[in-house]
Amino acid sequence: MKQYDVFISYSHKDFKVAKSICKAITEAGLSCFFDEISMENPEFWPILAQGIKNCKIFLYLGSNHTAKAKITPKELGFAIEYKEAKYIYPYFIDDSQLPEVHKLMLSDINQRYMSRHPVDTGLIPDLKRILEMDVEESLPGKMLKEDIIKIEVGRFQLEMIRVEGGQLGIGATQEQEMYAESNEYPSYVVTLPAYYMAKYPITQDIWEYVMGYNKSYFRQKGDPTFGHYPAEHLTHDEAMEFVRRLSKVTNIQFSLPTEEEWEYAARGGQKSQGFKYAGSNDIDEVAWYKGNAYHTTHPVGEKKPNELGFYDMSGNVWEWTKTPALSYGSDAIPGGNVYIRRGGSWFHEAQNCRVSMRYPSDHSKKTSGLGLRVVIRENVG
Repeated sequence: MKQYDVFISYSHKDFKVAKSICKAITEAGLSCFFDEISMENPEFWPILAQGIKNCKIFLYLGSNHTAKAKITPKELGFAIEYKEAKYIYPYFIDDSQLPEVHKLMLSDINQRYMSRHPVDTGLIPDLKRILEMDVEESLPGKMLKEDIIKIEVGRFQLEMIRVEGGQLGIGATQEQEMYAESNEYPSYVVTLPAYYMAKYPITQDIWEYVMGYNKSYFRQKGDPTFGHYPAEHLTHDEAMEFVRRLSKVTNIQFSLPTEEEWEYAARGGQKSQGFKYAGSNDIDEVAWYKGNAYHTTHPVGEKKPNELGFYDMSGNVWEWTKTPALSYGSDAIPGGNVYIRRGGSWFHEAQNCRVSMRYPSDHSKKTSGLGLRVVIRENVG
């Protein structure tokens, strides 16, 4: 069962209010488990139990009705048994008084009232604050220094490869100059600490698990392997939201890469052989691009990896970075919402798939050839 940010416990007599609160929470970018299951369903109790176990926050909507309800007290008791008090949030949608048994159960937990703590300006900021506090600031110690770590994301695995730090020339270096564009100059030497980067672009199965939807243009309906295709058709804002939710699901702080981190890894880091593309001077060895993709994306990992073991860093889908679009060497303060994407895609020519190619795009841009890859950088090694 998927993970949720919030489980909403409510009396069905408060359905309209509860539904509106759920809608507001969802529109704020959080995921909700909202029970509309019939009690006649034989899976009713197991589904509720799993929903409570698999949520981060148990949101108890108190009212005159919940005080007399049959189900909400049981949900509350179950939540108190299985969750820490900081993840139980009693929120009263009227000024009712709790029955004694509820007062006892909630005696050590702070309670809020909607009349004094509105949904948009009180409840939702509180929920986000609790969720943000739940993200660890670094990798578990046992993972540090490992060449490859495998992180569980539901029933899927996200493989992360360690990129050893060091110095490397990026931008319009000698092998890139024939096709280099003006924003690739001047080339310069970057110095980076160690970090981890995803072995593949984020795939549709992981995206769908974390986000709860999949709007990729090339979702291969009826094809059981669709999950291995890269997630695409997403904006920079959606990429950032995915990173935030992935961090909460795994309790590890993920990020989009900077474009320096992206190019350093694409070039092979300290193992770089100076290739034009990520892993080869022959683009057909390492990339799906206009010349061989046949008008579609392809499952990740089908081409040759680069020197560090990364796949699809040239072609298949562009990848968002967190870097605002500025010229190299500029002292300007980044403005607007234009970010650099890297790597080229299935519908671009070979020169666009070079490791130094920089492509500025508005944060709202989305195409069937635009995805993402993630990094872990804080306190690594």
